[in-house]
Amino acid sequence: QKVKNLWTGDSTRPKVFYVFILAIILLIILKGGKTSTSVVETVKRQTITRTVVASGKVVSSTDLSLGFEVSDVVRRVDVAVGDKVKKGAILASLSSGEERAAATSAKGALLSAEAKYKKVLEGSSNEEIALAQVNLDNAKKDLENITKVQNGLVESARRKLNSEGLVASTSGYTTSSPVISGTYTGSEGAYQLTLYYSGDGGYVSFSGVESGTTKASTTVSQPLGTKGLSVIFPNGISQSATWTISIPNTTGASYTTNLNAYESSQNTRDSAISSAENLVLQRQAELNLKRATARQPDVDSALADVITAQAGVESANAKLEKKVLRAPAEGTITKVDIKVGEIVTPQKEVVVLQDVANLYLEANIGEGNISTISLGQSVTVSYDAFPGQKYAASVSSVDPSARENGISINYKIKALISDVADIRPGMTANMAVVTAEIPDVLVLPGRVVQSSDEGQFVDLILDPGARKQKTVRTADTTGVKGDGDLVEIKSGLYEGQSVLWTPKTN
Repeated sequence: QKVKNLWTGDSTRPKVFYVFILAIILLIILKGGKTSTSVVETVKRQTITRTVVASGKVVSSTDLSLGFEVSDVVRRVDVAVGDKVKKGAILASLSSGEERAAATSAKGALLSAEAKYKKVLEGSSNEEIALAQVNLDNAKKDLENITKVQNGLVESARRKLNSEGLVASTSGYTTSSPVISGTYTGSEGAYQLTLYYSGDGGYVSFSGVESGTTKASTTVSQPLGTKGLSVIFPNGISQSATWTISIPNTTGASYTTNLNAYESSQNTRDSAISSAENLVLQRQAELNLKRATARQPDVDSALADVITAQAGVESANAKLEKKVLRAPAEGTITKVDIKVGEIVTPQKEVVVLQDVANLYLEANIGEGNISTISLGQSVTVSYDAFPGQKYAASVSSVDPSARENGISINYKIKALISDVADIRPGMTANMAVVTAEIPDVLVLPGRVVQSSDEGQFVDLILDPGARKQKTVRTADTTGVKGDGDLVEIKSGLYEGQSVLWTPKTN
């Protein structure tokens, strides 16, 4: 009642005083009520992941906007949307009557120039050049036949020299010698024969020109090696006897005669081949002389006309080719904006060719994150066209140079898509590049790690169960900073320890 009386009195001074006192009390209460809320975080062991998020789009490895180089009326359209085409296939063509006529005329001019050039080379004696060529060809054939025949005669004489009169000279405990027969086909040399016995009869081993073993038969001639000779032994030869067969047998009665015949065949061969070779050279010289009747200035002039005509053909074909739109690569037609009869303008896009089977993602990464991107990193992708679905990709390339747009600096990356079913070029792709993934490490929220001039530290709770918590400043070392403000604790703390964190207030 007294307070009410004072408040309702006539004087206003007490009222102002009381309002002032009340304001001070409220200010003190409000200021004291701003208490900081502390948070306890526990050191945990888990996988820490760091991702870089970017918005990209689906790009085809072949993405070509095609148009004509010249303007004219569309004559044909050979493809439709969805068609798969090979490299070089004709997609569309313009009217080209004049160009085709010019190309035909240029081909005719080239044929005419080539004919004149050939005529200049042949000169006025075409028949003589042809006859000289025939004579040269015949001389070459004669040389080949003579060489073949004469070499055969020499080889026959050599075999006769090495085969006639072959005998086995004896040594050891016998005076009997085996009989040698056959035509020897090998080179000069000697056979050494040694007779020995075994449980199944007699055998003879041989060495020298070739080595081996054969039966020591007294009834049937046995092959002596592989060069055409055979051997048969007389009865009553002694064990362990040895013989030598010299090839040729220089002591034989026919050796001198056969040697002279062999040397004569060699001389005859050399002479015949030399004569045939000289005839070939003579016929070649005659042909060269016939061809040399054309003067060099005439040849050069005719050749220049051929080159000019070839250039004319290439120029006409190039103009004709400008009226044809071809596929520069293999792919699928995804757009056709052209109709027969309309007039197209140069460089206007009329067909789009893409490789819808080989798609990849493109995205721009800011300079702050590009250092964490590397080849092979996994990418989680979602498309606006397929909400709620996740797809996998991997980083395939990182541009080494930056792209500036006046506001930011970005680097383009590409990622290969593992599943292209239903994916289309141009779709928006939301990409999350996993730049780091470390399993089973100690982690804490990054906000609890503080810094000072002495390094990083946390306020470690000494006794988490105590009513009044006491902390001690503990130095620690951090590693990778991952998603969700998690940071890797590399040293200074252990799993299960508690850290006190007090948010700063203004």
